[in-house]
Amino acid sequence: MSGRLKTNREVQRKSIHLATTIIPLAYISIIPQKEHIFLICLILSIGFLLADILRMFWKTAEKYFKMIFSALLRENELKSDLTGATYLFIGMTLAAFLFPKEIAVLVMLFLSIADPSAAITGKLAPIKKIFNKSIGGFLGFLFCAIIIVIIVSGFSFIGLIVAFAAAIVELLPLKINDNLTIPVVTGYLYLFLK
Repeated sequence: MSGRLKTNREVQRKSIHLATTIIPLAYISIIPQKEHIFLICLILSIGFLLADILRMFWKTAEKYFKMIFSALLRENELKSDLTGATYLFIGMTLAAFLFPKEIAVLVMLFLSIADPSAAITGKLAPIKKIFNKSIGGFLGFLFCAIIIVIIVSGFSFIGLIVAFAAAIVELLPLKINDNLTIPVVTGYLYLFLK
């Protein structure tokens, strides 16, 4: 697959991430209750998890799933792993459940804006790789995370530490999907430092 085609595919994949920005924005504005936003995230998580289980264990479901979504899926997602969307909604569910509103909104925005920015920036500016990820992607994530922290929590040294930590978690080659590690690690770090 050519570099340009890979970049276009990644932009399409990450547009789904960006669309989930509606969840933390709704939490800030029209659905301010923790229980309601948690329930919405939980329902989405269960729905995507069920879709993944169906496609993994039922050949007909797998066939239609691949017909519709194969252009947006990575190799491991096509074989047997859960999709990034499932991990994304589970990560948002964990954020809504575990953290106070300000922290939950912050880490949800890291997932919906900073994480896709890292992927897209990494493809467009493939500066030297660390852990098979581009420094350009790291910097794209960090820039977005700092802006998110300033908008959500105001400018603070703690906020900068949390933004940097989130970018490091995204960069590290952890065995656990970063849609889970980013909100949990950075959410708890922010709680600890605050």
